[in-house]
Amino acid sequence: VIYYLILSAAGITPRTPELEGRELWKLLYGFASASVWEEIVSRMLLIGIPLLIIDKARRRGRSLKNYFLGGNFSLGKFEITFLIISSIFFSSAHFFSWDAFKLLPTFVAGLALGYLFLTQGIYASIMLHFMVDYLSIPTEVFSGLTSLILMGLIIFAWVAVGFLYFINYTAKAIGFLIGRKIWPDSITVEKEEDKSSTIYNPAQMDIRHGDQQNRPGSFGFACPYCGYTGARYRDGRFECLRCGRIIN
Repeated sequence: VIYYLILSAAGITPRTPELEGRELWKLLYGFASASVWEEIVSRMLLIGIPLLIIDKARRRGRSLKNYFLGGNFSLGKFEITFLIISSIFFSSAHFFSWDAFKLLPTFVAGLALGYLFLTQGIYASIMLHFMVDYLSIPTEVFSGLTSLILMGLIIFAWVAVGFLYFINYTAKAIGFLIGRKIWPDSITVEKEEDKSSTIYNPAQMDIRHGDQQNRPGSFGFACPYCGYTGARYRDGRFECLRCGRIIN
């Protein structure tokens, strides 16, 4: 929204596809199919399959369904590389139907959709893609001032919530690049007084269940990126409490 407001203030009118005059059912079908097939091509084929090939070559891997359906991936160097590559392809594919001004927002959207594919699964990226494409459809079906005002309020609420998530994930991205968290989750923040008043017994630690009541590092963990010895066990991997990186 801000991007297009800037373009409008600069007197630039981006070219858009000719959607007016098309039958409503064709419009609905086109958006629905795009939400599915674009995710299959851009995420499954450009992220999941390359990661499958690399993991097999390295004799590492996970369940095959994760490569095809996504989910349960951490953001390592290979994941980030293919996330960026897929976003570039996703953005470039919109150039011919729109124009060059569409490249930046679709690239950012590709990053968000790819992140959802990696961490949550392809169902999540399809749902978000579907919501974005169908955002203006209610005004096509229900014409009138009431529906226009209602959609305006929904979009405003969506933008407000999205802005908060944008700040959160921007902070996480910066923290990932510099090697330490700049906005840690409150659940992982440990108070000094809690440390001094707790008696630690490494023998009682059960790292399989992510026991957080024992001294960080008492099980021999040391982050290879920042050297910190505090970690929590989640989804079969360790997460450094300082920089937030996932260590397999």
